Amino acid sequence: MKLLVKFPFIVLFATLGIGLCDAKPTKEEYNNQGKIARQYYFGQDNIPYMGPEGFFMAKYLYDNQGRLHKILYFNTEGKACEAGSPEGIKCASIEYTYDANGKQSAKYFNKKGEEITKTSSPKSEK
Repeated sequence: MKLLVKFPFIVLFATLGIGLCDAKPTKEEYNNQGKIARQYYFGQDNIPYMGPEGFFMAKYLYDNQGRLHKILYFNTEGKACEAGSPEGIKCASIEYTYDANGKQSAKYFNKKGEEITKTSSPKSEK
């Protein structure tokens, strides 16, 4: 019984038959430009669960030039949650900006909306 109280997520994964290593979003929605708009994790019987990155749903927003502008992470209750970003930083949201040359910079925020770190990428989004 202690295992149920101390590690309830293990019981949930075992009950749903979900493997931690090979879990991938089970539902994706795309916007009118064909870009990913939302990703969801659902288990057996369409039950939502927190995926291995630490979120149930990721929402992707784009600027008017079609470049990724923001990623927001949500739990199964629809509340903001902190998850592992594509860059490996645990955060609740990421905001991307671009300079005149298309160089991408990112700001990472916690659940309270407070900035936790910034990065700059040599990647150009032109």
